[in-house]
Amino acid sequence: MRSILRSIPFFILLIFCTNQEGNEVASLEATTVPLERELSEEDYGTVLTECLRQEGYNVQTPFDNEEMKQIINSFQEGLSKEKRIDFQEQIRICIERNNLWVERKTSNPEVMAELYDNNVGLAQCLRDKSVEVADPTQENPKINLQSSGMSREELKEKLEECSEEGWSLGRGKK
Repeated sequence: MRSILRSIPFFILLIFCTNQEGNEVASLEATTVPLERELSEEDYGTVLTECLRQEGYNVQTPFDNEEMKQIINSFQEGLSKEKRIDFQEQIRICIERNNLWVERKTSNPEVMAELYDNNVGLAQCLRDKSVEVADPTQENPKINLQSSGMSREELKEKLEECSEEGWSLGRGKK
């Protein structure tokens, strides 16, 4: 009699775990479901500094976005000009990679058209100086100089030559 009473909970559990339609038994496998949660603007500083740490920069996590600005400014003060430029570029990459502050990008068609027109001209100027660079697109009017295969110093020299011809990186023709 005791063995029957002991086996009743097992049978009840078996009945509940059995799929009545397909006669399949439920399992207790560990499955993970990624949680897609909307980032708030208050989280942006934390996400940005985490990205910078993953890239090798020892930046502390800010309490809020205002503190993040102070942390980044004080971190940059100890860097040489070249390292500061690299750091700022990494900030830009982290912001784009994590879609931070996307609502602040300009969508003014006149500004975007002027930027696009300028950068098409600048790209042509660079190609005339043997820099392999593609034309920007209207969706992304920036010029990708990383694909040129040239050193930073060579690119600076070519950009200065184009600047003398009236083109400027990021702005309209002088």
